[in-house]
Amino acid sequence: MTEQIRYRIGIDVGLYSVGFAAVEVDDQGYPRRLLKAQVHQHDAGVDPLQGKTAKTRLAESGVARRVRRLIQRRRKRLAALDRMIVSQGWPLVSLENEPDAWLPWKVRARLVSEKIADQDELGRSLSIALRHMARHRGWRNPWTSVASLSATNEPSEFLINFRERVASVTGKDLPIDVTPAELVMIAKTGPSLKLRGEGGLIGGKLHQSDNANELRAVARRQGLSDDLFQTLLEAVFEAKSPRGASAKLVGKDVLPGRESEPRAAKSTLAFQRYRIAALIGNMRIEESSKAKRVLTVAERREVMDYLDTTDEQPSWADVAELLGISRRALKGVAQSDLEADLVATRPAVNVTDQTLRKIKIKSIKQWWENANDDEREALVRALSNSGVISEDSAPDLAATELIESLPEEDLAKLDGLHLPAGRAAYSERSLREITEQIMQSEDDLHAARKRLFGVDDKWRPPVEPIGERVGNPAVDRVLRIVARWLEAAEREWGAPESINVEHVREALGSVAAARDLVRQNEKRYEQRRREMAEIREKHSIDGEVRQSDVRRYQAVIRQNSQCLYCGTGIKLHTAEMDHIVPRAGTGSTNTRTNLVAVCRDCNADKSNTLFSVWAAKTKRPEVSLEGALQRVNAFLSESGVSARENKKFQSEVKRRLKATELDDPVDARSIESVAWMANQLHLRIAGHFHHAGTEVRVFRGQITAWARKASGIEGRIEFIGGRGKTRLDRRHHAVDAAVTAMMRHSVAQTLAERDSLRIEQWSTTDTGTWKQYRGGDPAAQVLFDRWRSQMEALVDLLNEALREDRIPITENLRLRLGSSAAHDDTIRKLDMRQVGDELSVAVIDRASTPALWCALTRHPDFSPTDGLPADPERRIRLQCEWLDSGEKIGFFSSDAAAASILVRGGSADIGNTIHHARVYRVSNGKRSFYAMLRVFQVDLVRHQSSDLFSVELPPQSISVRTSEPRLRTALAEDRAEYLGWLVEGDELLLDMSSQTKGQIGELLADYPGTVRWRVSGFPHISKLRLRPRLLAAEGLPDPIASTNDSDAEQTSSGTRMILAGQGWRPGVNVIFDSCDAVVIRRDTLGRVRLSSHAHLPASWSVRTD
Repeated sequence: MTEQIRYRIGIDVGLYSVGFAAVEVDDQGYPRRLLKAQVHQHDAGVDPLQGKTAKTRLAESGVARRVRRLIQRRRKRLAALDRMIVSQGWPLVSLENEPDAWLPWKVRARLVSEKIADQDELGRSLSIALRHMARHRGWRNPWTSVASLSATNEPSEFLINFRERVASVTGKDLPIDVTPAELVMIAKTGPSLKLRGEGGLIGGKLHQSDNANELRAVARRQGLSDDLFQTLLEAVFEAKSPRGASAKLVGKDVLPGRESEPRAAKSTLAFQRYRIAALIGNMRIEESSKAKRVLTVAERREVMDYLDTTDEQPSWADVAELLGISRRALKGVAQSDLEADLVATRPAVNVTDQTLRKIKIKSIKQWWENANDDEREALVRALSNSGVISEDSAPDLAATELIESLPEEDLAKLDGLHLPAGRAAYSERSLREITEQIMQSEDDLHAARKRLFGVDDKWRPPVEPIGERVGNPAVDRVLRIVARWLEAAEREWGAPESINVEHVREALGSVAAARDLVRQNEKRYEQRRREMAEIREKHSIDGEVRQSDVRRYQAVIRQNSQCLYCGTGIKLHTAEMDHIVPRAGTGSTNTRTNLVAVCRDCNADKSNTLFSVWAAKTKRPEVSLEGALQRVNAFLSESGVSARENKKFQSEVKRRLKATELDDPVDARSIESVAWMANQLHLRIAGHFHHAGTEVRVFRGQITAWARKASGIEGRIEFIGGRGKTRLDRRHHAVDAAVTAMMRHSVAQTLAERDSLRIEQWSTTDTGTWKQYRGGDPAAQVLFDRWRSQMEALVDLLNEALREDRIPITENLRLRLGSSAAHDDTIRKLDMRQVGDELSVAVIDRASTPALWCALTRHPDFSPTDGLPADPERRIRLQCEWLDSGEKIGFFSSDAAAASILVRGGSADIGNTIHHARVYRVSNGKRSFYAMLRVFQVDLVRHQSSDLFSVELPPQSISVRTSEPRLRTALAEDRAEYLGWLVEGDELLLDMSSQTKGQIGELLADYPGTVRWRVSGFPHISKLRLRPRLLAAEGLPDPIASTNDSDAEQTSSGTRMILAGQGWRPGVNVIFDSCDAVVIRRDTLGRVRLSSHAHLPASWSVRTD
């Protein structure tokens, strides 16, 4: 840091991007300088191959990692078995090359039925049987130990069904203790030889208990000792247990005297009840304007019992009703506590209990209902993998036995069980003690902690780092991005005086949830369109149908064309909208549950009065609270709304009809975000900058839209595509961040009041003057006017930065392996040929393994142009084994992708697993050209500890074999100069003066000056996929809009194809030769990185100047 600067930070969090702005201000708060404005894009954790399902990269790569680990464990297990076999002096008999596919089954059946006297023959037979059984050992509940197979087990239901099918096919009476191998050999003699697959006799998976019973029968028949049998059993059925896998990684309790105890999982009942208790401790009941009291012990128990056992998500109004008080009399619920994860919008409930009482596995649901708390905690530990399962603990054993008893299909359902993630700051014991102290006294959380553990008033638990993971990939992305940027800003300019964060509703959740929200909004939009059409048709409206008309129409239909207050018949043209409960101060509560359709007389008589108060004193005889409640009960159900939602809607309307107090006035808190993750982000940032006194606020998404319009800068910002807010120019996120940075508490309250007035006047068709509203008192008006003049100065700074291209778009480059699935899901059959066949160069390049490619290309008869001719005498050596002319070798089929790998059962496409692309300058006599080598992850796996961008790639690697032929030749002849590498997400600065034709020419005509591009893929051996760095497809003008409408500027089909279609796909030679490409790499603050002592990616180009 060079100097301490007075500045403010604004952060705009979207679903796929985060906008940042640091604005230096003077002593009066006026902007002096735009220190930094930038947009950081991210993928929200979504796997690029799972765009339709929004499956996260973590989940998809997790599947790939689990599969790889499974394969690795299987290889190690089989290798250990082979070592055990060799240690017994038995031969290793290869089953893969055995021509008789039935041999292993024959050997196994013989070992059960016949004593083999010859020790050499017995050793060979046991080797075959053990190696076959270990490769096809069947299914076992992962929670059961290998030791459970030592005792004789009852035949599985699968084996019983298998025996019955074989008996039915063969007509034989089979003994109950028949083994799987014996059944297979008996079935072989029958009319059907199909064992597996649809219509096969086996019809499912073998069970390990059945195979273990067979191994026991073999040991008994062959006279093997008990010790040897146990050794064989453990070698064949060895497996890893899932119990307590993460226990060693857990941090310790931060309270004094509890430092040796592990932090509790947030899924535990102890933490779930602690959250509720901490919230209860904060509650206050207002008994007069000056007097508030804490809840009594009886009241605390009543609220705890309700929130701990409810199946619903109650509101604060429900809690107030439970206590027999008005909602306004319930205070303290908006307070937050770092350890309790409190949320102001709704009470905390026991999420774990709700989840397990609603689980789809009947046996677990019933067990949970009957279990005690200790047993429930044990099951939670087991299901969330959050602690060690003790074999000496009765509750742990009970939970384990439950899981062990589950059938395979129920175990699969457990994979979809989602319990709360993360760790509390305290141990289970500490959580239970704090909870009990709060519940049996009048202590709040602070007082209970102080009383129990002797901490002073200044003690606070450690604040979680801003970037600490929470387990949601989209949220984790945002946390890491925000943490890195704030830390870099603090190093550069010191601590800011304020940090304001704005987020759209879906930004701090998963992409899948965001898409669900979009679908719900689209559904509501379509419903509104249908209702608008109905209004035009039924009410002969020629002009525009306003949203206020739609809301009034919905209310009239819902209320069966009756005034809610008096029951008089009303129609769309005669109905008026009224607020049941007025708000104290400016504006109204404009929710659907507070807006009802009424007749003109009732609306005029009630005026701005509480309905319950007015109904008690009005002289209108038709008006009464009882009558209004009855009419609510008769509400017609809305289309597309569930019965449960309709009932909740009716309950809330009735609650408001009975209300005896005005709604709280609008204040700045009404636009501050209270979402759980927003609250966490607020607390983490505030904790990090606590030493500097930085003011931190997190706002919901409307704040910048209100601010741009209220300040008058909306139409003055010089974005690409025109002035004003546009989604075409990605830099709008940075502009919103700058606007957010300038937000003040008083201004936020005025903006909230303006919007409340706007909706009130819109809903009631008032022709009010909300646009002229500047605050509720002279002091607020002065601050609002000053803010407007500050925004005037800000817009000039923003436009200057936009014109000078000083607002970069950045993103993290993925440089590690394993970011997604290892290969495509589709498995294709190999093209099997004989060693002596004629093999062209194209066929040889599709060899299924590098070793096969080497064996073929190193054959004396191989020609680089013609391949290998047919030769009935040809032999090749493959991995120390000679293959004769007639033996089969595998090649990727011609209809498979050029880049494929060998997998069990065939080949799979790996075209989407390109890690990076290497750019070469190839000397070709007097001229040179640029070429590209796409490097696939499979070729880098063994080099994970090396520099992945410089490891040598041999000619037999998939990367080299699938590259451009002339580059392969140049690499072989050492004529290719390695210049640098590219990855998806890289930024290219291009000279576009030579690109005047085709789709790219159209885009440049539509948007001149487009010189910054993003690498979006490597679709071809010599072509890249590029998209404009600053332009977003979502902001393209509507293609069906009128060409005369200046607000719907038309764009060419070429522009649309590049932005929303396949992108621009230039050759690598065009990019580096004609366009003089510069590869831009940036640091956290968006500055161009020319070099790095820490070996971070640096910018590079092919320019010689």
